Amino acid sequence: MKTSNGPPRPRGTGQPATRWLLSALLIFLCLNRTPPASAAGQPSKSFAVPPNGEIQLALPAEWKGRVIPSPRTSLPTIELSSTATEDFKVFMTPIPRGSSQPVWANLKSATELLSRPVVAQSVEKEADLIQLQGAQTEGYYFSVTDAAPAPGEYKYMSQGLARVGELLVQFTILSNDPTQKIRDTGLEILRTAGHVQGPPATRDILVLGEGWKVRIFDPGLGRVEQQSGAGRFVCRSTTGTGFNLSLFVEQPTGTGTQHADVFEHYWSLSKQNPLIEQDSIKVERNQKFVKVSYRIGPMPNVNYYFAYKGRWVDLHISKLPFAKDDEKLFASFDQLLAYSE
Repeated sequence: MKTSNGPPRPRGTGQPATRWLLSALLIFLCLNRTPPASAAGQPSKSFAVPPNGEIQLALPAEWKGRVIPSPRTSLPTIELSSTATEDFKVFMTPIPRGSSQPVWANLKSATELLSRPVVAQSVEKEADLIQLQGAQTEGYYFSVTDAAPAPGEYKYMSQGLARVGELLVQFTILSNDPTQKIRDTGLEILRTAGHVQGPPATRDILVLGEGWKVRIFDPGLGRVEQQSGAGRFVCRSTTGTGFNLSLFVEQPTGTGTQHADVFEHYWSLSKQNPLIEQDSIKVERNQKFVKVSYRIGPMPNVNYYFAYKGRWVDLHISKLPFAKDDEKLFASFDQLLAYSE
C-alpha cells in the first residue's frame, strides 16, 4: 500500500506514492492545555500546528517524526517512521475544528465514507469501524489488507478520523507487519495524543488612507476584499464555515465624536430591518465600542459601533450555520477587537 499524504517515496520504488489516496480529506474540508499521558513511558514530542497551537505525541524511542507539506492542501502533515528502517509509515493531518465542523459532528459516518475507495482494493471488501478513545481523543478507524501489493508497497493499512482536543486528525498507518504491533503502537500514540492550544489568531486590517488599523479575531477568514475612496473604507471577508465580516469606516454624519453617536445613527437605520427578532436585541456599552447583538432567524449578528480618529465605524459579524461551540468564537471577537495607529 502506498500513500499520497506527503512527499516520501515508498521502499525503493523510485515512484511517487499514488495508490492509497487520502483525497477524502478534501471532501471533508468542503463538506486546555492538558499534556497527554506518555505511551509506554515515553516523553511527549510536540509538533506545531499553526495557528492552532501544537499536538503532542508520545513516540517510542525507536520512532521519529517530522512535519511535511501536503501536496493537496495547505495543512501540515506529521510523518512518523522508524529511526532505522522503512518498515512502516504513519501520517497524521491535524485540521482545525472550524474548517471541519461537518466531519466533527458526524465522525463515524465520515470514517465510513473515507473507507469506501479503500476497501475495493482490499482483501476484506468491507470496513469494520472500530472506536478509538483516549483522554483527549475520540474517533474511529478501520484496518484493511492490500489484495495485491506491488513491490515496495505496504500490505497492511489502518486509517481513520479522530478528534484530539480542538483538532480533527486524519491518520493513516502503513506497514508490512502481520502481527499488527505497528498498528497498535500507532493507535496508542493517537489515543494518548494531546492538543495544546496556541494564542488566538488575529488579523490587522489597515484602514487605507487613514493611517490606523483595526485588529480582529481571525477564525479562518479568506481573502479580504477592500474598497476605499471619498472618505469611505469598506472591507469584507468570510470563512468556509459561514462566518461573515464587514467593516465600514466613514466620515461622520453630524458633529458627534463618541461611540454613542455612531450607534444612534447607524442602529436607527439597521433596526428597521423587519427580519430582526426584536426580543433578541441586546445593547452593551464599554470604552471600546457600543455592541448590538440580535438574531435574524437562526443567524446571530453583532454590530460594533465606535468613533476613532475623526471617523465613524460600523463592524458587523454573523454566522450561519451556528452551533453552540460558536459562542466561543463570538466571545473571542469581543475580547480581541481593538483599533490603534
